Amino acid sequence: MLIKSILLLTITTNIFASEYSGFEVDNKEKNKKYKIDLLSGKKDSLRFYKGTRSIILNEKIQNVLQSITNFEDKCNNEYKDRRELISKKRECKYHNSNLVESKVYKDLGKFQKESNEVDRYLVARRIYNRQTFSHMDLVVIYESINTNGQKVIKINQKMLEDKEAKKYLSPPVEHDSVFEIAYSNFTLTEIAPGKTQLEYFYASETDHWLLNKSVSVSNVFESMAKSIDLLFNSIDQELAQKSSIKTKIVSQ
Repeated sequence: MLIKSILLLTITTNIFASEYSGFEVDNKEKNKKYKIDLLSGKKDSLRFYKGTRSIILNEKIQNVLQSITNFEDKCNNEYKDRRELISKKRECKYHNSNLVESKVYKDLGKFQKESNEVDRYLVARRIYNRQTFSHMDLVVIYESINTNGQKVIKINQKMLEDKEAKKYLSPPVEHDSVFEIAYSNFTLTEIAPGKTQLEYFYASETDHWLLNKSVSVSNVFESMAKSIDLLFNSIDQELAQKSSIKTKIVSQ
């Protein structure tokens, strides 16, 4: 499990490195409205999408961590009747347009921890976008000290195939997604007491007959930008509730 997890992480990271492992980059965009960098490219029938954003928050690093990992608080309340994993009466605090529900599963049985790993769990997600999709994400959290003596927390999320999820538990939802690979990473760096740099990276790969065509890239970019912005808004809103005043982004 450890070797396969590291291997997939390495493959996924390399795909979206500068050479993109043979992918021909054909679309780049700086979304000025949401301040998000977007990138896409293609190789044969596969297309990758990548989005990144970086901000600095006047907040403690642990508060930022908690505002990211409150997965069950994020959904679209208008889809309550479609829920199967959480109560239909529950009010999600933060809006996520296409997300029906998320459910965290922490009882994973035995597994080998990785270096600097402090937590690991699965998140079942059900999504509605003209039809229902679902998948399981593996979330692994690491803590370390960088060469500048600063505390660093990394939150890695990876969409699992059913056979991978079954190594941890009997998955409550099946993998049904237009993406072959989906991976995201939050890197939190405590650059000063009460000040945290947050770097976000999202990447996916698809062979979907429509989404892999260049004509669809602008629409996917817009959807990605909106989703990432909603994510960052939920982080800011959660942090604001922990403070007497609204958290201010000091740079991005």
